[in-house]
Amino acid sequence: MNRLQKLLPNPHQIIPKENTKRTLAPVNCILPSYSECFSSNNGLLEMMQPLITHITNLRLMQDPGLSYKEVVKEYITNFIKNAPIAVAFLDLDLRIVTYSSKWTLWFKENLAAKSNSTQLEGKNIIDLLSPCPKLIKKILNNNLKGVSEFRDVLEYKIKNRTRAVRWESFPWRDHEQRPLGVVVFCEDITKRQQLTLRAKKLEQSNQLLENFALIFSHDLIQPIRQISNFIGILGEQFKEANIKNTQIEHTFSIINKSLSQINTLSEGIILYCRKGELAISLEPVSLLQTINEISSSCLMSNQLNLNLLFDDTIYLKANRTCMLQLFQNLLTNAVKHSSTKNPLITIYSEKLNNNFYRITIHNEGTCSSRYIKKNIFEPFCSSNKDGSGLGLMICKKIVTSFGGTIDINSTKKHGTTVTLTLPAAD
Repeated sequence: MNRLQKLLPNPHQIIPKENTKRTLAPVNCILPSYSECFSSNNGLLEMMQPLITHITNLRLMQDPGLSYKEVVKEYITNFIKNAPIAVAFLDLDLRIVTYSSKWTLWFKENLAAKSNSTQLEGKNIIDLLSPCPKLIKKILNNNLKGVSEFRDVLEYKIKNRTRAVRWESFPWRDHEQRPLGVVVFCEDITKRQQLTLRAKKLEQSNQLLENFALIFSHDLIQPIRQISNFIGILGEQFKEANIKNTQIEHTFSIINKSLSQINTLSEGIILYCRKGELAISLEPVSLLQTINEISSSCLMSNQLNLNLLFDDTIYLKANRTCMLQLFQNLLTNAVKHSSTKNPLITIYSEKLNNNFYRITIHNEGTCSSRYIKKNIFEPFCSSNKDGSGLGLMICKKIVTSFGGTIDINSTKKHGTTVTLTLPAAD
């Protein structure tokens, strides 16, 4: 028994006892299969019409004195009132004859402002909608002319709001194919459509960012790299010529520093614009080797003290390039914000029960609590006047791409602690 049949009385139960010996065709022989309904141009609800018509004819065979119109109305009412969907039956004047409880909920969102009545029977659906959207009025008029209407998405404006529904309506005919009324089904999909629209806009934005990153990397970063290379060659030529000029050396230093900042900013922009996951080409990455590589090549302070409270058995399930960029940004920030000339950075790690490592990086410097709470991980925002404002944004994007978390706490008394979690290698 399908779900539509469950909503209707059993025709065998309405036959008088003296006629129970008579054999009746089973109802499911009259109904088309669900696959046939979905493959046809008709809506799913239209399949209930031949079922109710057949049951009505069976009853009239047992009691010819009954009115076809009254019997079919009884079955339509029984079906609709028990239907777990928003469905109603309208007469030929588009007055509401009967409706389901879900239909009442839909009308609460769409009733005219001038009407607060909860009793809908006998009321014209066009009068209840204030004003009735032209498209709905056109569809209902087509139904009265014998045309079935099915819309996956029907959008209209009412009460100055755009609504979206899945709509199905079709004319109901008697045994002589004369119209008796209209069956209307609607499902409010406004929120679903809004989510779909947001998803499309997000996809378009991501595509624009991806295209921007490609253009940016080709048309800006390459010339910057060429300038940096030529500045390096020029600096070597000055050294070979044994030219001693403090002003020129200072100028070279400023240019190189500026180019380094531009390069960092550019790489951060590209990473920010990158679409998709960063967690690709996963491999076991040694935490100790990563920290040692960064401290030897990127951190120039000879007075830097690293206190590593973990051993060489810690391996992360990650991408080596991403880990280098992550810890380089974090350690560089720790050095910048240190309150002493000989900064002490302590790194500690422990294994969690969910096969993740918790890693903490502590330094004695402080960061404004207002800055931390408001926008510390937002792009282009920095507490340092020379900062690009992309370092921590990149860190968060990397960590979350690997399913981890990152948090920062800073107090004058205890310094700054960065806590992050990353997956352990199998």
